Amino acid sequence: MHFTLLLGSTGTIIVGYLGIGSALLLLTGLVAWWPKSGFWLRQLRFKRRAALLGRMYDWHKTIGLVMLLPLFILTSTGAMLALPKETNGLLGWALDEVESAARPAPQLTFSNPQISVTQAVKIAQTQLPKARLAWIETPSVNQGYYRLRMQVSDDKSTRFPNSYIDINPRSGEVVKVFDLRQQGTSNQIKNWLHPLHNGSVGGLSLKVLWIIASLASLGLAWLGWYRYYLRKNTAKKDRKK
Repeated sequence: MHFTLLLGSTGTIIVGYLGIGSALLLLTGLVAWWPKSGFWLRQLRFKRRAALLGRMYDWHKTIGLVMLLPLFILTSTGAMLALPKETNGLLGWALDEVESAARPAPQLTFSNPQISVTQAVKIAQTQLPKARLAWIETPSVNQGYYRLRMQVSDDKSTRFPNSYIDINPRSGEVVKVFDLRQQGTSNQIKNWLHPLHNGSVGGLSLKVLWIIASLASLGLAWLGWYRYYLRKNTAKKDRKK
């Protein structure tokens, strides 16, 4: 539901562009608030207003400013995760090409593997001896190799680390090693996206902040809509008078 809206690849695209739209809303809100020279303290002050519209404006402004950075990180990393092709193109244009951990071509003459899972793990550990094993994909007709997903020392993603080792299930030959530490800046940035988005890189404290920021986004949306509703009704009443 969170990643695809239960709509498969179409839902992922929708989620990605909703994330871009949310990030733009945050930036335009900042631009709309940005004070003129000499008015910074006035704009930062939470005023005691009698009018409901004024109080709602102050709450919307204060919540938006306090949660701007957390919400921008959440929305931008979410959009980049949901739109990997667009993200790769942008990073390749701005920095360096994103290296892909493409799978080797599947073995068309697939048969039961002669190398056990335990043996495959031992072979992988000789390639990246200090890395933590996170996932094991066993051979199949479409994926003819063992693929072991490993977390190396510089990898901040614990659940979905970004180093891979592909092993021939019959001979035990190491077909490919994709070590994140040997990749460029673009790959390093992509490595940070998921742990930043789910808060795992900062432990419990960052996860709690992300929850508060997510609830704050609901508050911002409600305050913005309700203030608009009140102003619209007030304008209608004034025209009738």
